Amino acid sequence: MTDQLLNHPLVSFFVADKRRNGTSEQSIKNNYVLKLRAFFGWLIKVYPCFEGSLLNNLLVASITKEHIQDYKSFLLRQVRSGEISPIGAKRSLQFIRTFFRVLYQKKRIRNDVAEFVTNIQADNYKYRTIPDDELLQEFFAAVDQYAVNPHLERLAFLLMLNVGLRASEVAKLGWRDINLSTKTIAINDTKGGNALLPLPDVIINHFLAFIEKEGRQTGSIRVFSQMKPSSLKTHLYQMFKIYWLVIGFDAEGGTHLLRHAYVTRLAKARCAPGLLMFLSRHESSHSLPLYLHASQEELKSDINRVGIY
Repeated sequence: MTDQLLNHPLVSFFVADKRRNGTSEQSIKNNYVLKLRAFFGWLIKVYPCFEGSLLNNLLVASITKEHIQDYKSFLLRQVRSGEISPIGAKRSLQFIRTFFRVLYQKKRIRNDVAEFVTNIQADNYKYRTIPDDELLQEFFAAVDQYAVNPHLERLAFLLMLNVGLRASEVAKLGWRDINLSTKTIAINDTKGGNALLPLPDVIINHFLAFIEKEGRQTGSIRVFSQMKPSSLKTHLYQMFKIYWLVIGFDAEGGTHLLRHAYVTRLAKARCAPGLLMFLSRHESSHSLPLYLHASQEELKSDINRVGIY
């Protein structure tokens, strides 16, 4: 059982739904499949009612809120013993709760048994080194030099850096979402929200250059119709890592670093808190600070400006 691959029908259904919504294969494997595999294995090992089941025929309909509560307690014991980190425990339970919520929303199970299981409390914040203007200039110089289609990649990365779009939102962006006359962009984000945001002049200029270079294919709905959304998202991630490797900058994570840079740069420009939440499309003030990063030198500089005498 320990070496068995997880191909449970409901997990496969869930994975297909996440894939359609733009979740990367790496995220699906590491954040969902491995966590669900551990949870299913734990159920089989601990509960007599699941004894004899295999990972791929476990009866999900028999899982109750109490089972999930007990697994939460198990994760907390692992945190106390030092086997896993608090954030690791939080994410494990979070991904399991998402699994049951999606199955319930898609009418694959009768009840969302994880709905009232509160998540584990842990600090999500992780400091990231945000590239400065000089590094960003080097990054886009690398795009211009090495990209097969520099106009496409430059515009795609600039939409992440200057508008805060996620890679999946860039990949699915439609021509009907862009209004060059009013300089606005309509975004249907990955969280299910909608927003109408202003487009900075630099983006308008790159859109015009992109249209002049690439044209607008007859009948094309998406801006970047040269690739399927999933293929484009993967391509942008891979090239993003390569360009930073060429420059010699350790860019933690993937393209989402540019969204972190967008929010951080807005904050450094003294953007008012309410406007910052609007432009970054954060509904909760609790999630916004996760995107704000300042070096020790910047913190010292800001502190020194506060002094009266």
